[in-house]
Amino acid sequence: MKKKRSSLLITMAICSLVCGCKGDALQKGEAEAADRSRRLVNLNAAGFPIVKEPIRLTFFAHKSNSNSGNWNEALVWKEYARMTNIDVDFQLTSIDVLPEKRNLVLASGEHPDAFHTALLPASDLITYGSQGVLIPLNDLIDKYAPKRPCGSCSS
Repeated sequence: MKKKRSSLLITMAICSLVCGCKGDALQKGEAEAADRSRRLVNLNAAGFPIVKEPIRLTFFAHKSNSNSGNWNEALVWKEYARMTNIDVDFQLTSIDVLPEKRNLVLASGEHPDAFHTALLPASDLITYGSQGVLIPLNDLIDKYAPKRPCGSCSS
């Protein structure tokens, strides 16, 4: 009798753990779907601003030693933010320590929204692309970027 009771308790414990994990996965999936829907509602499919409500994106970028300016204060980026409703926060890293800081950021799990001038080697593109950390933007560019024939942009 004790053996049956123990087996029953163990089975119930395992079932509750499995059900709990499945519930967490379902909740996470539902939360991600709701977040995607919220972001799509905020998107202007064409024209400016790109998003209806302001958002903030974080870009990891290298800064050359000869450039002493803070990109976060640059007039061009402030104007882009005004036009698009997208404020970019540049996490600037000196070229001298770029590989180390880039590797720390990639390994940390706290990833920026984009890498800009981060000199990612092909091996990192393959490694982090296969893990879903880096994603291809081809479909998004095809869908949302302005369609201009080659050579039609003024220089």
